[in-house]
Amino acid sequence: MDTVGGRLDFFIRSKGYDKLTVFCEEHGFVYGTIVQTVKGRRLGIDVLDKIAAAFPNLNINWLLYGRGPMEVDYSLPGWITDAALGMAMQLKNDKALREMALKFLNENQREA
Repeated sequence: MDTVGGRLDFFIRSKGYDKLTVFCEEHGFVYGTIVQTVKGRRLGIDVLDKIAAAFPNLNINWLLYGRGPMEVDYSLPGWITDAALGMAMQLKNDKALREMALKFLNENQREA
């Protein structure tokens, strides 16, 4: 998933679409445009805008640059960044990493 097209294809498939035609029909996209994007053509701003409107939780930063999580829950407080959310999810899911982080914080705690 090194390209915008690769990430777009991954996102579409993660939503349960095996065929781009069905995805395009259900969301009003021009099939040829989506296929060309998946194959490596540049993503135009009009298509990007339409994708963002259809999938408000899709992280456009991830789609364009591969940064952060694929989807973002915008109902979270505004101060939680993609990076902080990604780190929190990693700590939640990795017990060894969580224990190392807590040990580091406990050992390097500064006096208030």
